[in-house]
Amino acid sequence: MTVAIYPATANDFTTQGYGVLSDALSVTASEKAQQNGNTTLDLTMTYPVDGRYIDKIKVGNLIYYSGATDFLFEINEVDPDDSGVVTIYGNSADYRVMLLPFNNGGQLSLSGSVALVLAQAAKQVDFPPGFKLFSDVTQTVTIDDYFENFGAFITRLLSMVTAEVKHGVNGWSVLSKRGRDSDITLRDDKNTIGVTIKQSYTDIINKIVPLYKQPVQEASPNDDGQTTSQTQSSSGYVAGAPIISPNAFAYWSYYRGKSIKFDDELAAVGYFEKEKVDQPKVSADIKVQLADDEYKTLGMYDMLRVWNSCLGYYNKSIRVIEIDYDLLDSYQPITDIKVGDIDRAYYETVDRKIEDGVAEESEKRADAVDDAKKDAANAQASADGKSTNYYADDPPDDATGKDGDTYFQYGLNGKQQTVIWIKEKGHWVQQVVQGYDEALKKAIDENFADQENKINAAFSETTKLSQEIDETGTKLATLETNYNGFKQTVTDTQTGNESRFTQMSNLIQTKVSSDQAAAIASVEAGKIQLQVKSDGYSSYLSLNGGRVDIGGDMVHITGRTVIDNGVINSAKIGDLDAGKITSGTIRGIDIIGSNHITLGSPYGGNIDLSSWGVTLTGNGGGHLQVGSPSTTGSADIYGGLNIYSGQGGTGGISMQGNQIWMQNGAAYIRINPQDGYIYYHGGPGWSHNYRFNMTEV
Repeated sequence: MTVAIYPATANDFTTQGYGVLSDALSVTASEKAQQNGNTTLDLTMTYPVDGRYIDKIKVGNLIYYSGATDFLFEINEVDPDDSGVVTIYGNSADYRVMLLPFNNGGQLSLSGSVALVLAQAAKQVDFPPGFKLFSDVTQTVTIDDYFENFGAFITRLLSMVTAEVKHGVNGWSVLSKRGRDSDITLRDDKNTIGVTIKQSYTDIINKIVPLYKQPVQEASPNDDGQTTSQTQSSSGYVAGAPIISPNAFAYWSYYRGKSIKFDDELAAVGYFEKEKVDQPKVSADIKVQLADDEYKTLGMYDMLRVWNSCLGYYNKSIRVIEIDYDLLDSYQPITDIKVGDIDRAYYETVDRKIEDGVAEESEKRADAVDDAKKDAANAQASADGKSTNYYADDPPDDATGKDGDTYFQYGLNGKQQTVIWIKEKGHWVQQVVQGYDEALKKAIDENFADQENKINAAFSETTKLSQEIDETGTKLATLETNYNGFKQTVTDTQTGNESRFTQMSNLIQTKVSSDQAAAIASVEAGKIQLQVKSDGYSSYLSLNGGRVDIGGDMVHITGRTVIDNGVINSAKIGDLDAGKITSGTIRGIDIIGSNHITLGSPYGGNIDLSSWGVTLTGNGGGHLQVGSPSTTGSADIYGGLNIYSGQGGTGGISMQGNQIWMQNGAAYIRINPQDGYIYYHGGPGWSHNYRFNMTEV
């Protein structure tokens, strides 16, 4: 894991760097999902004003992070302060590609799969050396427009497909799969520091097509050349004038008080289906628990579940839209995760032009689209919607329609106005009766008010729920302690050493870390775990419900150790030094040595077993040897041999030096080959002793 500084022109990140920013105080990054499928990646770094590479910290230079994931940032702001620290802000450096102009002036006409269109457009752009583009999207699109730069083109492309942009150091990919479904459930009472869930009813756009009254106009001559005047009501509208139908695809946002208009029914319907702007926005902020590998598998756009024990809120499918990283923490780089709805630009489509492909299809169905517009515009004015609506430029004929039907006459008196006729008792009656428009206005206003009250009530409920959680700082702290847990971090900005303490209802955890090492102690109900990582080595001790696990590159046990019940069997013993066996009895075993085995006594003497025999040696130096390297296999006895008649007996045979004695009590026979005699001694009662001379035969 390294963070290094490079010149703005660098494209080789192995040889062109200025150096490693090992004295950086903090390095964090935030990856956020965008509405068009792209992701932004922002950097925030603090660095001492007297740091080694402070002269290289300049706008335009590059910061390269190499770790589990590689990130490349371009510095766009440097902000020093009075405390001796510089704050550096940056964006993912690959965004510079988005600013590159087309070599042909921007005019582009392409058609084919997304991968093909992307490859063709890339030929028009002078990409940096080694920068590559890739896409696995096979959907067919048609683009024919003028674009100032490559970013405008890629934004249009992403608006037409469902895809995700993956950033890379030397390129990026437009991929068809936006995240994956996971079985992970993040809970504030189990596996996170906290889960805060929010529902927002602001910025909701309601799919209501409002009708409005004809405003007062300037006096104008009629067909006879006479100037007519209009009677103005107190509300500023023409008294008794018919209701005017506006653009059929004008929608109203209660929150902003604006009308959003679309060029076409398809554009309007598609916008609501895709963006779901008529629904509340749900989001959740998740504080990641330390030392939990589960979060390391999450990526942007992944789907998961969240749970807040205080709110009792459970969502089966919610998307990851933001990930925050601590790039100096190699053990736990992900610190926060945000899930929910992607932030939307609600009014970006006000003047949007529909794509050529959609326009062509729309023209083929012009009549159907017009009818749909009329139905949508006048549904509220046509009784209960079950009567028949008629549309024409000329006044209605009594032969047409039935009682209760509505007739919309366009272009009255050459003006773009709509006059509403209702058929009553067999005749069409123009709705210019004083007060009718006021009644209709009242009904519409009541409908607006009812809808607004519902939304305001829902919003108030959400606000109330939010206020219950964070009404005051004290209450918020209490709720965090009760439901979300407690976390405290102490950092030495000079050395980078850090200690963290985390407490939850089911977990207490302490972590102390430096650049090269980390120690973690975790306590849960029924489980205690200690873990140490240093210089690439790792060791741990885990106690878990009747089980103890010890692991590491070397386990060293000192002091008195007692092991009961014979739990160490032969299969669990590797090499054993016999010098470690100093007492006790060895039974029922075979002792096998490669050359010989020696059994000795601390008082002297030993037995030596070898491939050629057995040697018994006494403490005086004498010994008995059975077997020899000779072919006879004879037994050699050194130092003498005594054979006694038995316990308490006085007789026996003795071989000492160069003599043989055979004795029974005081009588004996001695053979001495050295002098050639055999001596006989009769013992008590014998008057003579005898000596026999041995002569040569």
